[in-house]
Amino acid sequence: MRRLGGIALIVVLVVCTCAVGGVAYQYVALRRQAVAAWPEAAARKHLDDFLKDRAALARSGLFASPPRWDRDASAFLNPRLRWDGPKEQVEAWNARADANPLFRIPDEVRDGLQKLGKKWPEYPIDPGRTDIRMDGFHDLQRFDSWSVEQDRPIALSLLAATPPSPTAFPTPEMHWLLPLCKLRLLRGLAQGDLPGASADVRRLAQLLATQQRLVSTLLAVAVLDLESQLAEHLRERHDARLDARWSPISPELLRRARRYFWAYPAFFDHRAPPDLSARVFAGADSSLGFCNAFGENALTSAFIRPFLVHAHEKEFARQKPILERARHECAHAPSLIRYADPTYVPPELDTPDFFAMTDLSGAARPPGIDTVSAQRVLATPIIREMVGYTLLQMGTPALFRHYEPGP
Repeated sequence: MRRLGGIALIVVLVVCTCAVGGVAYQYVALRRQAVAAWPEAAARKHLDDFLKDRAALARSGLFASPPRWDRDASAFLNPRLRWDGPKEQVEAWNARADANPLFRIPDEVRDGLQKLGKKWPEYPIDPGRTDIRMDGFHDLQRFDSWSVEQDRPIALSLLAATPPSPTAFPTPEMHWLLPLCKLRLLRGLAQGDLPGASADVRRLAQLLATQQRLVSTLLAVAVLDLESQLAEHLRERHDARLDARWSPISPELLRRARRYFWAYPAFFDHRAPPDLSARVFAGADSSLGFCNAFGENALTSAFIRPFLVHAHEKEFARQKPILERARHECAHAPSLIRYADPTYVPPELDTPDFFAMTDLSGAARPPGIDTVSAQRVLATPIIREMVGYTLLQMGTPALFRHYEPGP
């Protein structure tokens, strides 16, 4: 609803701006600013490093897709996890998960680990506690992928007469995974089995990375980085428990992974210059993180494309090969294909009263505006494009910032 309120507010501001100033001038200025918001200078500056990062990650095999998808964890994990989403979709599902949790971490333990920050290896582990449950790690070794959309509750949502929009899509709760992995490593340290704990944590990270979601892959990177944090803590203290059989993943490799996965979505934007895209999408290694980046752009573009598809028909047409490639490579995340389809319009943009579904409804409705349908806005040249360009500027994050020197 907040996203909708922002869109409706933009419509009002655009209309008022047009009334005060010259429409043509405002249109040209907005278009120029929106196109310039794509970070072309940064993309050209860091493209070589981006491709080197890809090559290093491909050689490591750390984030490689499973050769087969027949050992998927969705049917096992999905019913045992809590989910975020519309209450009517996840309430009963979460009640069943609470009754039979795969993992359990008391709130005070999670909060204690959080407060320690990078000093989390100092957290005292009580081996006698029975309210911490981590035996689910052993079950994860049976799987090599976790395509969350292949089982309920997402699979049911996709079969609905009106599939959910990107803003109402059920997603598994994952805020507890980092403290869970910290506890698993600490227990392995206490039991003298860091290699075994590391294997469990790495398998969870691998499953996260196969979800074909950028947020899940970045979480996988953060999970893997816990090993190097623990190793550094033990080295600084000359701790004899630093197991010679255990080789933490290189922090440098994880730094490369973080900045590579974060930047990749930039090249799926319709504003990306064709010469850069040609280099980025060439070669077999371009599959590394392809679906993460494709999906991230699809979720954002679903709300922007309807406003700009007329003015940028050629640019959006250049993306057809990407969509066709995604239909093959990202088949385990069908929602992403749906949102990237040129004919898709989010339900929020298909309402007879654009303001009634937003924070501007009721008493907050702008003076002089009665009922304006979203379709009317989308059917009005100039206005729709000005709304789209404003949204485009707001939805362009600094995707190459991890390639820039730190403060």
